[in-house]
Amino acid sequence: MVAWRGLDSEAVHFYARSKVSQMQWLEEFIRESLTKARSVESADHPPPPDDSEDAG
Repeated sequence: MVAWRGLDSEAVHFYARSKVSQMQWLEEFIRESLTKARSVESADHPPPPDDSEDAG
């Protein structure tokens, strides 16, 4: 049995994008993921420093 995905789903839409658009989408995804990962902290580990200040 084949489970078809909706043709308007992001998984399908991603491959319909141009290569440049795919790269831009991935860059934004990684940027957002890093921001969220940096915001995670635990009681015994403070959040890591923000490297964006050094990048400029």
